[in-house]
Amino acid sequence: MRKGILFASFITFISAVAQTEATDTISTRQLDEVVVKGEKPQVKGKDGIMVVDLPGIVKDKPVNNILEALGYMPGVTNNNGMIWLTGASNVTIILNGELTNMPLQNLYQLLYTTPVDRLKNVEIMYSAPAKYHVNGAVINVVLKTPTPLDGLQGQVRAGYNQAHYGSYGGVLAATYAIKDWTFDLNYGLTRSKSWSREETWSNHLYDDGRTMIEDDMRRIGQNWSNTIFASASWKTLKLTYNGQIISDSKSWGLSSGTLGNSTNAYNMLSSVLNFSSPSSPSTVVTTS
Repeated sequence: MRKGILFASFITFISAVAQTEATDTISTRQLDEVVVKGEKPQVKGKDGIMVVDLPGIVKDKPVNNILEALGYMPGVTNNNGMIWLTGASNVTIILNGELTNMPLQNLYQLLYTTPVDRLKNVEIMYSAPAKYHVNGAVINVVLKTPTPLDGLQGQVRAGYNQAHYGSYGGVLAATYAIKDWTFDLNYGLTRSKSWSREETWSNHLYDDGRTMIEDDMRRIGQNWSNTIFASASWKTLKLTYNGQIISDSKSWGLSSGTLGNSTNAYNMLSSVLNFSSPSSPSTVVTTS
């Protein structure tokens, strides 16, 4: 009887030791690191509106301004600075859900001079809601709204482009927020000089004979372009101004060929000021 009790006690002791060792082994084991990765969807659809995370799409792309960034959106083509939307005969670009009432050239210049860092997202609508007062497709460019914590923010950029002639320019973009006030300024200055050449050959029938007519046309143009966009808002009230001043505009046309030589020179003696505001239609004013 005593041997049985001792044997049972020995078995119980061995089991307790084994459980202790197993417990110690489990408690000291370390699991490998587990990393869970997730990505923000680049395109979300809701109520017929496609919201595109364009800053996320172009973060690793060689993009400096919003106009260049729009060319990376799905279904959008940037054709020499003109924006086209696949499946739409025409498209209207608006800013922060509002029509800009500015000439298309001014709008593209504004997008070109606005840094991509100011971009929040872009909305694509193939059939715009009535609240936008636009027929057809719309691309809504949504900019970040500065807060008092951001303070004064700004960027200065300069560029040079060498083709047949050199063109250069610079851009100043700044935003400032304090309490209920927000100020936004975007100014660009560009010196452009262009050159083109067109050669034509035509074989005309004259007096039952063929006559070859040749023409070599060369065109040169240059101008200064000043663009400005300024806005001030207080709570829900907002006042904006945008304009473009083109000065020192000159062009030459040089033609030589079978019919003779000719030179045409054009010189704009006065500046052209294009401006618009949300409360009035676009206007063209010539100033001396």
